[in-house]
Amino acid sequence: ALALASLLLGAFALTVGATALGHARVERYAAADAVVAADQTTRYRARPWGGGSDTAEAALTERIRVPWHTVDLLRKVDGVRAAVPDSTFPVTVESADGGAAHGSSWEAARLAPYALRTGRAPGAADEVVVSAGHGASPGDRVRLRAGGVYRAFTVVGIADGRDAVHFAAGEARRLAGHPGTVDAIGLLAEPGVNTAELQARVRDALDRARARDSRAEARSAYDATALRVYTGDDRGSAEQLAAAPARSALLALCGAVAGTVVLIAVLVIASLVAQALRQRAGELALLRAVGAAPRQLRAAVGREVLRVSVGPALLGAVASIPACFGLLGLLRSGGALPSGFEPATPAWLFAVVLVTAGLTVGIARLAAFLGCEPVARARPAAALGRRPPNRCGSARPGGSPAWSCSPSASARPERRPSRAARW
Repeated sequence: ALALASLLLGAFALTVGATALGHARVERYAAADAVVAADQTTRYRARPWGGGSDTAEAALTERIRVPWHTVDLLRKVDGVRAAVPDSTFPVTVESADGGAAHGSSWEAARLAPYALRTGRAPGAADEVVVSAGHGASPGDRVRLRAGGVYRAFTVVGIADGRDAVHFAAGEARRLAGHPGTVDAIGLLAEPGVNTAELQARVRDALDRARARDSRAEARSAYDATALRVYTGDDRGSAEQLAAAPARSALLALCGAVAGTVVLIAVLVIASLVAQALRQRAGELALLRAVGAAPRQLRAAVGREVLRVSVGPALLGAVASIPACFGLLGLLRSGGALPSGFEPATPAWLFAVVLVTAGLTVGIARLAAFLGCEPVARARPAAALGRRPPNRCGSARPGGSPAWSCSPSASARPERRPSRAARW
C-alpha cells in the first residue's frame, strides 16, 4: 500500500510538473529568431457565485491575425535582416486516402527551415513544392483543393518537412483568404544581434507605432490588443494554438485527480497504521504500565513506522518515473494532449519523487502518532485497561507469545473436581 501510494503520488506530481513546464512545440518557426503575432487570449469580467467580480482569462483557438502593413514596419527595424510573413491554410491532396496538408508560401519555408531536396522554388501560380511524404516527383501533376475548389498544379520541387505544400507568394496570399492580414511574422536577425536585443528593438518599434492586431476594434475592452514578440520556446505559441487551452485543461484534470489520490492515500495508510497499532496495543500498554514516558512511546512507534515505510516509499518513487511517461503517452493517445504540445521534463524535475516519497512516509508517521495517543496519554496504572480485549493465543506481528495472552487468561485458577466426580 505504501509503495502504491508513493507511485501514484509521484506519477501525478511528475505529470503536473511536466505539463506546467511544457510549451507549444516549435516547428515551422524553428529558424526564426523572433516571431510577431497577436495575443491569443481573451479577458472578461466574471462574477463568481457569492463573490465579487473578477477578471477571467481564456485561450483562443481561432487565429487573430496581424495587419499586413506591420511587415513593412518590422523590415525597417535596426537589426532585422528579414521580416517574413506567414499564413497557413488547409490543403487536401486528391488521392485515394484524401491526404490533408497545410499550405503556405515558399517564402515562409525559410523560417523552419525547409530546404529543397530536388527541383526549384515555385514561380508561377500553378506551381508548388511539396514535402517528401507525398510521394510526388518534380514534373508530376497533382490536384489540390485549396480555397474550396480543386485545381491542378505542377510539382516543381521536393522539400523537407511533412504534410506541407508551398505555393508562390502571391498565390499563397490569395488562397489564404485574408490578403490584408497575416497569421504571424517571422524575424531573422542581422549577424551579431542577439535574441534579447532583437526582441527589445522590435518591442520598442511596435509600441511607438501603436501596432495592434486586426481585431482590435471588435475585441473586448479587457483584451490586450498589442502585438506580442515571441522568442525561444514561446515561438510555438504563435504556431500551435491548441496547446495553451489543452495545457490549462490538463493541469486542472491532473490537479483534481492528484488531490483525490492524496486523499485516498491518507485514508488507506491511516487505516493500515491504525490496524497495526491495535494489534500491538498490548505491548504499548505494557510499556506504559512499566513506566515508559509518552515521548518514549511515540518515538518507538515513529522509529518502527520509519523502518517499515522508507523502503516501499522509495520503491514506489522509482517506479513513478516510468509510470509518468506511460501516463503522458496515454493522455496523448487519448487526445487529451495535442500533438503540438511538448511536456518539459528537465532533470531536476525528477527530484519531485523524493518529495512524494517523503510525503508518503510523513502520512504514515502522522497516522502512527495519532494512533498511539490514547495509550501514550493514559496513566500507567490504567494503561493495561485501555487495550482492546484479545483471546489467548492470538498471533501478533512482532510480539512475543506471552504478550498475546491477557493476564486474566494466564492467571486463571485451576478448577478442582467435585467429590461426586472423584467417586
